[in-house]
Amino acid sequence: MKSKKSVLKIINYAIVILSAVILVCIVLFVDGIESFIEVFSHTNFAWLLCGALLMVLYWILESCALHVAVLSVHKRFYFGRTLKATILGQYYNCITPSASGGQPMQAYYMYNSGMPVGSASSALLVRFIVFQCVLTVYSAVILIFRYPFFAEKIHGFSALVFIGFTVNTVIVLFMLGVAFAPKTVLRFFRFCVRVLSRIRLIKNKKEMLDRVELEVDKFYISLKAMKCNLWAIVKTAIFSFLQMTVYFLVPLFVIYALGVSADPFLVVSCSACVLMISSFVPLPGAAGGAEGSFLVFFGLFDLGNKISAAILLWRILTFYMPIIVGMFFAQKIGGAREREEKARLLKEKMKENMIEEIEAGNDN
Repeated sequence: MKSKKSVLKIINYAIVILSAVILVCIVLFVDGIESFIEVFSHTNFAWLLCGALLMVLYWILESCALHVAVLSVHKRFYFGRTLKATILGQYYNCITPSASGGQPMQAYYMYNSGMPVGSASSALLVRFIVFQCVLTVYSAVILIFRYPFFAEKIHGFSALVFIGFTVNTVIVLFMLGVAFAPKTVLRFFRFCVRVLSRIRLIKNKKEMLDRVELEVDKFYISLKAMKCNLWAIVKTAIFSFLQMTVYFLVPLFVIYALGVSADPFLVVSCSACVLMISSFVPLPGAAGGAEGSFLVFFGLFDLGNKISAAILLWRILTFYMPIIVGMFFAQKIGGAREREEKARLLKEKMKENMIEEIEAGNDN
């Protein structure tokens, strides 16, 4: 099992490195080395520093949102630990397909820091539910006000955003269904499992049904806890909204750094569409999908031969920076439970040594 995980980790890292190499090659060879040097020689790095500080603020706001959820289920947990859990989540989201590794590692770290595993899972689930709801509403508002503009400027815009927005909406509807009609939702998923089992897409029907029932129960318990603490939901939603807005503004500072003016509201709208489209690309960091959608939407700005440089700088800030920072924190993932376990093993070892010394003395 360990060797299999190691292979998957190596593959994920390879995809991340390959996407970085391809991106650099595009900037260097498609636009030309001379153009690359020209663009970066006139780049205002003070604006890029502002973009990096925005990413730090993004982590802090995400930590605030998660911490509200954490305190609703577990009163004694320091904000510093929540911040570390956030950075670890960002790191593992970046290096795993479909951002699937973030929450499990966050739950492991929180458990290792003294929080019961049930409380950690519940807090992370509440945070995920609120985030998805806010993201869907945010995206819906942008589509309502910006749809005619994007539909006119971008060929095939409807098809581009349809999948991302639909998937987000389905997730939110599923969560609302679990909250208000859990039995109906469970019957629907049981029906889906039976159909998939008949066409041989699911081998072990009973095991899958048990897993579905467990996940629906977990969602229902978490949503039930949320309904009892509406103020915590409101605070989490506010922090989530601010977090998204900060993240969506990062490209604005990249554009400013390249000496181009831009409308902040249009930048936020384009960034939201990029996230909608790329978030379901099943590769680490949505490799390819993120760059492609950024090219489509930010091609609306007067960037000219600077567009490739803009993509590179944006990915450095929003993707490679979390990986570099997260790698440092991932090396120190141990916590209170791990220290307790080490202390217990050391104590047992010392006890064994003492017994051996006593027995050796008695033999003499």
